[in-house]
Amino acid sequence: MIKRIFLGKHKVKFNFNEDLFFSIYRNDLFEKDLGNILNAENKEIFGIKNKDVIKNRDKIKNILNNILKKKIEKIASKNKRKIDATFFLSDGLISLTNLSWFIFLVFTRILEKYENKELEIILPTKFQTFQRPKSSFELHSLSHNVNFIDLLAYKFFLKMCPSSWQIIFKENIIENITMPKEEKINFLTRTFLGLSRCSNEQFDMFSSFVLGIFLWIKKVKRTSFYYPNEKDITTVKNIEIPQKFNEIFSEIINQFLPEYFYSNLYNDFYLFSILPIYRSGYSRLINTYSNNDRYNLFNMVAANKGEKLINFQHGLTYGTRLIMGKAEFREYLIGFFISWGWKSHGNLVNSIFKMPSPLLSKFNILRKKSEVKNHIIFVGTAMCLYEFSFTSKPLTTNLLKYREDKIKFLKNINNEILSKLFYKGGDSKNNGY
Repeated sequence: MIKRIFLGKHKVKFNFNEDLFFSIYRNDLFEKDLGNILNAENKEIFGIKNKDVIKNRDKIKNILNNILKKKIEKIASKNKRKIDATFFLSDGLISLTNLSWFIFLVFTRILEKYENKELEIILPTKFQTFQRPKSSFELHSLSHNVNFIDLLAYKFFLKMCPSSWQIIFKENIIENITMPKEEKINFLTRTFLGLSRCSNEQFDMFSSFVLGIFLWIKKVKRTSFYYPNEKDITTVKNIEIPQKFNEIFSEIINQFLPEYFYSNLYNDFYLFSILPIYRSGYSRLINTYSNNDRYNLFNMVAANKGEKLINFQHGLTYGTRLIMGKAEFREYLIGFFISWGWKSHGNLVNSIFKMPSPLLSKFNILRKKSEVKNHIIFVGTAMCLYEFSFTSKPLTTNLLKYREDKIKFLKNINNEILSKLFYKGGDSKNNGY
């Protein structure tokens, strides 16, 4: 029997014991029997170990530096503007890079296993139409769209399939997914109340106003917190990226790099450069990983004018994250860093200072109001099958393992403790799981 590999959602009858599914990030494949749909071969192909992902992180660094950043800077140079593309490495652009690389990685695994065997590639006959995104916000939404992931995988399939494989196009099921709209009001309000010096999303409006005043009058004394490891830099430079990936990824960038870099960048650069609001030596507490390209350009101009940018920790895994820690690509490179307790971050950066999380500290109020005294609250999380599938690696198999581990943990608790345990699940309604 010829093995088949499916891309997308199809009407044909599957052989779950034999068929391979590339689109395991689609929720609809898991609705009836979550997890059991994946046969052993599927799990082997997608089950990338942490140590393998760490190796791939250096390759992604190389891709960001030698393809993506150079492309952005080349476009800017055509408009007679010299920019540092590090400031523009938004969530959207980094996600697109991760997504492309891990699609290539998984397909390479399939090639290694089945290159000399007969294989049928079942591809969709139609795709949702995607225009060039206007901004990095739209690009970030695209990178979490299962139809868009299918489209990118389709590009790799067509370019990399060996001649011994048979490509078959079959009618597929497609539901057009509406892209969320960018919410600019809160961001602009926070920036305005922060007197343009505090726009970080970790702070409420009042805190932004107070911090904005403080940053207008307080000058930063220390200037450098970035400590690059020369060995790591040399290692990344010496990593070779397969030419086939370079070709396909360059095509993807040409098609989906946000319109902003082709249109508004030139005028905005001129406008921001003449604004009389910069104070050399003073600082700005900026919004991390902003998908607002205009805001990123503003921060770059401010840094060129001698201002000091401060990034603020926005997640829990700094200091311990081994898998695709995006901080080292942008946060550690463009300014100072305030953490929630981590003093150092490997060879990359030392925190300007440590402080409690402004969000986690709100739990003090909950503790005082809570009627739960002598109980344990076990907090779970909701995971979306497609949103994080390729952020650092295909995570669907890990997601299923996470659920299994929770059940195993609860089964091993004695009855006395179990009777005092409350379980708080994640927000499954808004996470598609």
